[in-house]
Amino acid sequence: MRKRELVALARQMRKEPTPSEDMMWEALRDRRFRGAKFRRQQIIDRFIVDFFEPSHRLVIEIDGSVHEGREEHDAVREQYLKDCGLTVLRFSARDVEERLDAVLKEIARHVEPPPPGPLSGKRRGGMGEGEKETMNEKRPRGMEHDDAIHKRAADLSSSPSPRDGEGARG
Repeated sequence: MRKRELVALARQMRKEPTPSEDMMWEALRDRRFRGAKFRRQQIIDRFIVDFFEPSHRLVIEIDGSVHEGREEHDAVREQYLKDCGLTVLRFSARDVEERLDAVLKEIARHVEPPPPGPLSGKRRGGMGEGEKETMNEKRPRGMEHDDAIHKRAADLSSSPSPRDGEGARG
């Protein structure tokens, strides 16, 4: 499948979530879950994953009726994602719908609370050079488009704000 087709499919899947995906998204969206920034129906190389948290390198898959009879395909896909250095958690749609608290407890084992923010006084400045290199080394294949975004964010964090104290967003 070509990139354009993948993007269109991911967009369609976000517009029409399954009931279990909708429940999970309500729990994970807007940094509600331990401050982690989850994305839904995220493209990673040639695959679309249900949920992805990049800073923890965590993929969450919800297996519903669509996955029935596709166990071999799912196993190959999961191994590929693991080979990219990602952790893959799989839950049944039934577990999400009937035992969401237990599912979230399992996810919490893989999601550390966020580090102190820049205004906490714990740390000043942006990432050091070694931290940037480590972050880029851990990035899975197929996510090179994010490199430009991260480079731009790093450039912005190291340059003085034009607003100086006017509440610029970080």
